[in-house]
Amino acid sequence: PAFGPAETPTTPWDQRQEAPSPWPALAPQTDEEPDYVAQEATRSSHHVSPAPPRVDRERRQLKVLYQVSKRCMNAQSLEELDSLLVGVLERAVKFNRGFLTYQLPSGDWKLVLSPAGERWGRHHVRDAVQLALAREDLVVVPNSSHDHTLGHDGVADSRLLLPLRCRGIVVGAVFLLSVGAAFDDEIGDFLALFGDIAALALVNCSRGES
Repeated sequence: PAFGPAETPTTPWDQRQEAPSPWPALAPQTDEEPDYVAQEATRSSHHVSPAPPRVDRERRQLKVLYQVSKRCMNAQSLEELDSLLVGVLERAVKFNRGFLTYQLPSGDWKLVLSPAGERWGRHHVRDAVQLALAREDLVVVPNSSHDHTLGHDGVADSRLLLPLRCRGIVVGAVFLLSVGAAFDDEIGDFLALFGDIAALALVNCSRGES
């Protein structure tokens, strides 16, 4: 479902720029691997000692994000991009339910649910968007029973809100809810980079369709 202009919490992102300028276009896809892949191959050929767990984890994250960015560049429609971004979240992050929402150039807000068909109160989505517009970075609540920043439904759960920002302007948000395991720093590091890719891809694809 999309929120009509009358219910939109803000003005369209393309009207909030300080000066009119085109959004940056995604670079054309190439078959070349990034430098870190070549460096890893060189390290292996010289039998270098295994990397520390954190370094190895960051390498895996970069490889995943590289593939995500390539697929985003090839998305032919917003529906295809929606499916791609939500699919990445469902595979990379453990959560029970959530949503991706972003503003179209018309001013309407589009809502993409995970899992598909999940129901959310309209006020909850609106509150999440308004908070995303006011925050610079990822917001993580380990236990909503103790911290109601991202709401509370009477059940102890962990909540996460990721503003999607492109050139300093919020164009969307990701909200995730996990019952049981709390979101940790590793997830936060991954989502911070994922958010940059998602925001730029949504802006370019939205502009192309409009």
